[in-house]
Amino acid sequence: MYDTRDRAVQGTPDGQSRTIRHEKHPRDNKPDQQSESSRNFVSESRFGFWFLGTQTWEQHVVEAALDDLARLIETPRAAYPVVLDAGCGQGKAFRVLSEKFKPRQLIGVDADAHGLKYAHRTALSGKLPVTLVQGDCA
Repeated sequence: MYDTRDRAVQGTPDGQSRTIRHEKHPRDNKPDQQSESSRNFVSESRFGFWFLGTQTWEQHVVEAALDDLARLIETPRAAYPVVLDAGCGQGKAFRVLSEKFKPRQLIGVDADAHGLKYAHRTALSGKLPVTLVQGDCA
C-alpha cells in the first residue's frame, strides 16, 4: 500500500547497513481525499526553515525539550521499541532521540516534503536508521 524507496546506510558504528525508508501514503497524492489538517498545512517561512536547521535550535530547544521529556518518564527503560518524531521537520531531533531513548525503530513524520529531504540527509549523515513518512498525524 505504501510507495517505499529504500536506501542503505553504510558505515554504521556496528558495521551493519541500515535502511532508511521514505513512505508516502497513496492518499497524499489525491488532494480531494486529504484530511482537514493536510488542507490547513502552512509551510515554514524561509527564515523559519533556516532557523530550525541551526545548532541553536538543536542545542537550546530540541536537546532541552528532550531532556525535560526524559525526566518526565516515571519508569525509564534502557531502550524503547518505537519512538515517533511527529512533525520531524529536518530531523534535528533524530540524533538526540536515538541517544536518549535507544529505539529499535525511529519514525519521523512530517507533512512537508522539502523538510523531509533534509531529514533524510540528516539521518544519512548521522548514520541513523530512520523511517520517514510524508503525511500528517491526523
